[in-house]
Amino acid sequence: MYISNLISRMKHNKWESIIAKPVYGQESKDFAKFIACKSNGLECQRKHLLNYFSRNIPKYKSIVIQEYIKGFDKSNPEIRTYFINGKYYYSIITTADDVEQPVQEGGKFEIPNDKWKYAMELAKRVMDSLPKIDLASKYPILTRIDLGSGLLNVPHTLFVNEVEFVPSLYIEDQNNPVVEKIADSLVEVTKEYKNKGKSAVKVNF
Repeated sequence: MYISNLISRMKHNKWESIIAKPVYGQESKDFAKFIACKSNGLECQRKHLLNYFSRNIPKYKSIVIQEYIKGFDKSNPEIRTYFINGKYYYSIITTADDVEQPVQEGGKFEIPNDKWKYAMELAKRVMDSLPKIDLASKYPILTRIDLGSGLLNVPHTLFVNEVEFVPSLYIEDQNNPVVEKIADSLVEVTKEYKNKGKSAVKVNF
């Protein structure tokens, strides 16, 4: 019944194909793409939809369903920018076949300098616009801002795809001492909260 209602809703929205992604999912785990068939639309995906939701609904808080738009997938590079305490630290570039650091940071993935400069400016503007923790207006310790590419009519085809607060770090794909830096930040924040008292523990959204 649920799958029938879902397919009916997709027809009503005139969505030919869809993607599904779990809330609190990491990287591409349990991400799925359901491509409609020419003959009967998403009906050809009924069995796959049933298997997907039966397996994942018990595992996650919720699952986001969106229209699949060609070009908004792993065929285009995604720039994953990492901020610690609100300050930019490093980036990882991912595609369907590759995980690499940009040449601007000693990696092998080539990005034109003007595009890279714009990406950094965009990510920093997003970081600055996010809510801060109400302890001397501090930023969260770790934030990842993901910039997708391939969108027409925007500068350098880049757009803000996601803001992650529990991101994968790609430890094996870069050499920054990110775990140590996060650990040091946790120690410092713990000391500040201890000095301020429990009444200071408040987060604004």
